[in-house]
Amino acid sequence: DLLRADAIIIGSGQGGLSCASVLAQFGKKVIVLEQHEVTGGGAARARLLRSVEAHDLVIVSYDTLRAEEGFFSEAFLFHTITIDEGHRLKNEKSALCKSLARLPVPFRLLLTGTPLQNNMHELWALLSYIIPNLFTCSWHNVCIFVDTSF
Repeated sequence: DLLRADAIIIGSGQGGLSCASVLAQFGKKVIVLEQHEVTGGGAARARLLRSVEAHDLVIVSYDTLRAEEGFFSEAFLFHTITIDEGHRLKNEKSALCKSLARLPVPFRLLLTGTPLQNNMHELWALLSYIIPNLFTCSWHNVCIFVDTSF
């Protein structure tokens, strides 16, 4: 049985700590998980699961998610996932995109300050992550039927 949690925020490095302090000002209970906290045996994981269950938001880095993908995809059902630096998902076949796609999350949000730089493949990769039911085929299959040279 999956633990239900409101949201998970995934970003890089120190951004999680500053995000946690801002959200705490709004009365949200936030936990920032580092990779060394997630790694461990059954008893350590059970304690961690209990502590996560008492929080509204979970913040992890990309590295922690990738290293402990099974822990997050098998133990939790998050309502929302927010991906900071969403431009990192510019290739739908990357290991990061595949890891994120395996998380059972009904609402997905990408944040990015980086423009798409006139690259339709990057736009396709971002949209296929946000709306996987609509953008089901790969970019390669789209290129076969549509002139993408514009």
